[in-house]
Amino acid sequence: MRDSRVMSGRSFLFLSGSLLVAAVLTWVAPPVESIEPPASRHPSGRVEDGRRLSISTPEAQGMDSEVLGDMLEALLAEREYYRLHQFTVVRNGEIVLDAAFYPFGRGLPHNIASIGKMITAALIGIAIDQGFIASVDELVLGFFPDREIANRGPRKEAITIAHLLAHRSGIDYEGDQYGEMMASPDWLQWILDLPMATDPGGDYSYSNANYHLAAWVLTRATGMTPLDFARRYLFGPLRIPDPIWEIDPQGIQWGFGGQFYLPSDLAKIGVVYLDDGVWRGRQVVSPEWVTRATTGYPGPPPPGWSPDWSMGFGWAVNSVLNICDTAGSGGQTMRVLVDDDLVVVSVAGGGPAYGACGLNGAVIDNLAYDYLRSAVVSSSPLAPNPQGVARLAALVATASQPFDGPPQPVPPLPAIASSISGVVYEIEANPAQVECFSLSFPPGDEALVEYRTTDYVSVWVGLDDVLRITPGLYGLPYAAKGQWLDDTRFAMILDQVAEWRLVELEFEFAGDDITITLQDIACGEAPVTLTGHARQHRKATVSAIVE
Repeated sequence: MRDSRVMSGRSFLFLSGSLLVAAVLTWVAPPVESIEPPASRHPSGRVEDGRRLSISTPEAQGMDSEVLGDMLEALLAEREYYRLHQFTVVRNGEIVLDAAFYPFGRGLPHNIASIGKMITAALIGIAIDQGFIASVDELVLGFFPDREIANRGPRKEAITIAHLLAHRSGIDYEGDQYGEMMASPDWLQWILDLPMATDPGGDYSYSNANYHLAAWVLTRATGMTPLDFARRYLFGPLRIPDPIWEIDPQGIQWGFGGQFYLPSDLAKIGVVYLDDGVWRGRQVVSPEWVTRATTGYPGPPPPGWSPDWSMGFGWAVNSVLNICDTAGSGGQTMRVLVDDDLVVVSVAGGGPAYGACGLNGAVIDNLAYDYLRSAVVSSSPLAPNPQGVARLAALVATASQPFDGPPQPVPPLPAIASSISGVVYEIEANPAQVECFSLSFPPGDEALVEYRTTDYVSVWVGLDDVLRITPGLYGLPYAAKGQWLDDTRFAMILDQVAEWRLVELEFEFAGDDITITLQDIACGEAPVTLTGHARQHRKATVSAIVE
């Protein structure tokens, strides 16, 4: 490019559009007798340092550590606006800055949202390189001769793989159909049966359906799931461990997202594209694919885009600035600055900076981009600057520290706290698929929230105005604090740290009834209300709930 210019269960707190979406798949819950942890489905946790990119001082890579320090100071000053979780800068294949922002932590994977589309496109490119697929001009329906397909006709039969990857398939899919697709027992059939809105190759229309269909094309062409294929041809060469990767009801990894990576591992893929498909001397992706994927696809520009930008295969391309972006909801961004040999990865927690969690690289666009370009001084090493490096290290350490202030005195609990503590509430049928819920108040300055959807989750809640960090789904951290608002209402904030959700919950208790109001304040979603009733046979302690 220098020369040419992956799971089925979700938490009840994940929202999509105006709908609170959970694991609306084919899994059927057993009768609610108690809240019990189901078997773990996915790998999670920390990854050994030996798998990461090597680390360098900025000056050794021709960058000014003082300017990077100024940038990090600015990001810290705006941390509640940008809600950054980690910011990683790579030059010449070496990490020159890697700052994790509390409550996220270095060494944890993060949901990369629609950056996963770039991964799917890369796997398609590798499948072409390896001879599994003839070209991106192959007709999509030819991979599914066993399927009876509704709304079939000349337009649908003309869809190619390239049309899917460029979001120009013509399939009639709107973003608010996401929940409908997830509720389907067979996502592939649901997508194949969609009507056509336009001729393929015409107007740009962003679509999760396009990329999940591409993942199925990959599976049919190779005989491997996307994860199995990636293990052999992408993750293996780059020493990227298996990511957490969501699956559809048939066990095929999502083609459009649902993947959790270490930011430094994601940066490796950016380095591969920067270096014409090469990783440490090995050709992982062909240079021809790198060029094709990072070249704007012909056709009308995406609505509202600057004329300098166009869409390739999983990459947005600016031919004037010679940069490529791939982005996802809530501030997930990877930018490749070709002329400066830079790869920049930011993962974030949503918020106003990202247009209500839309595909917006606000950190890089609004603040960091100018600093980064200024920090690039030379293509050769600079004189060492130990003071600048020490200042940068101190700022990185500051970013990792709690900033929510000292513990506050815990007010006396209302009388109702003891009567509802440990009670299991069965929740009425709801779009979030919450089955049961419990709130407990053991002695001390913490509460315990337990709930079950298709997964069991327990969260400790600080009552002293200090976040408590608890392993949540996939063992990744949740951070929570809460307080009683009055004699019957308890409120809490839950930060799903490896995601982009900051959820405000309010629980109101009235006799044996409970009302739960959920609102994602990071993404500006409308509140959702759930109702439930105490079980007929109460269990008075948390230990009894999970026994």
